[in-house]
Amino acid sequence: MNKGAMFGLDARIALAIFGSLSVISGAALYSAIQNANVTSLIANMNEMSKAIEHYHLDTGVDITESKAVLGAGYTYKLIENTGVAGWKGPYIAYDKLSNDHLQNGSYVVYLRIGSDETWEHPGDDGGAHHCTNMASTSTCYYWVLFKNVPENVRALVDIQVDGVASPTTGLVRDTTQYNGELYLRSMPVLVKP
Repeated sequence: MNKGAMFGLDARIALAIFGSLSVISGAALYSAIQNANVTSLIANMNEMSKAIEHYHLDTGVDITESKAVLGAGYTYKLIENTGVAGWKGPYIAYDKLSNDHLQNGSYVVYLRIGSDETWEHPGDDGGAHHCTNMASTSTCYYWVLFKNVPENVRALVDIQVDGVASPTTGLVRDTTQYNGELYLRSMPVLVKP
């Protein structure tokens, strides 16, 4: 009888150890998946930024047609030849949703034009109104915008790129109020609005 009771105790100890190990390995797996998502998103944002640069190098013109429209970003020009001299695309392998939006997996991607000044609040979008009101010596930039990015991933991308979670400053901006939007500053716009 003592021998059976001892076996039951051994089994409970073993189950407790296996349970603890599964919790630890589950947390490590979750962290690894999250880090992979962050790395993948940063790579995609950088790929989009490089596509903009290649378009400019080949064509010598801005992607946008109308700076009067706030943040007008004609991203389809990166995947469709619109008759622009020197076009050698497609520059990126995304699907077209509209003139302004592309699809990359679960993310909706497009461009905005905005300044590099500190955004007024995390809900600010750094839109073209910031460029049109800037001093003539200020620079206006393309901002690659990915929508539907989970909040925890946005914060980790910001930390990895800028070294600190800073939603209103730095190369990465996080507009927490609008559809999980995450911005990455790209190259300067050739002709300021």
